[in-house]
Amino acid sequence: KRLSRRRSNCTLGRNQALRDAVDARIAAGKTFTGEDNAQLHEQFFTGLGASAQIVLAGEKIARDLSHVVSFLKEAEERSGDYGRTLESAATDLNRGVSPEQIRQVVASLAAATLDMANHNQTLNEQLKKSTKEIDTLRTSLDSVRMESLTDSLTGLANRRMFDETLRMRIEEARAQNSELSLILCDIDHFKRFNDTWGHHTGDQILRFLASAMQGYARPDHLIARYGGEEFAMIMPRADLKTATQTADALRTAIQAKRLRRRSTN
Repeated sequence: KRLSRRRSNCTLGRNQALRDAVDARIAAGKTFTGEDNAQLHEQFFTGLGASAQIVLAGEKIARDLSHVVSFLKEAEERSGDYGRTLESAATDLNRGVSPEQIRQVVASLAAATLDMANHNQTLNEQLKKSTKEIDTLRTSLDSVRMESLTDSLTGLANRRMFDETLRMRIEEARAQNSELSLILCDIDHFKRFNDTWGHHTGDQILRFLASAMQGYARPDHLIARYGGEEFAMIMPRADLKTATQTADALRTAIQAKRLRRRSTN
């Protein structure tokens, strides 16, 4: 405990919420099991790698846009030069010039037009390249964001997504004066399952419960793995009676289910 408190005071100063969570557990005399540590990691650290990827993607987009802006500025300057070349040629032709001078004016216009066309083609290619790269980055960022908000074991929303969604739904319910219900549940004696049958079987139970909850959710409900063997269902525009009926139906369905281990039958 002394070691845990020393780590809490020194290392966790940068994350006050994490420090408070660890200190509260120490104060309550609780130990730190692997499952507890995994829950703390999921709550406070999941998504930090995604944040780094988002920063790098932002820098890449900024560089691409900088190149495009540079090309556009150059195109503007070339367009101005081309306009002045046309204006000069028109002035010369209006004054009446010799056939040789007309040939020179036409040659000058042809060279300027070719240069302008080549630059426009380069600009178009650069814009297409940048657009493709930005689209790729956007797809990658969407994927990173989904990974940072999803529990990898069950495929449900994780604690971070749950917290964000609950805040949003509370604000929505207050603004619209609508109902909002929340179901919280956990698996009884889950530690005994893990100790007796191993974590692989425990993982199968977690996946089963996740699947069962999804079967009772409406499209606008959010099912989340709150942490460890704890799950949650956020139910916007659902009153207490509806939430109670849903929770009872879910409990009954899970209670009636029998899981059989294939290797031992």
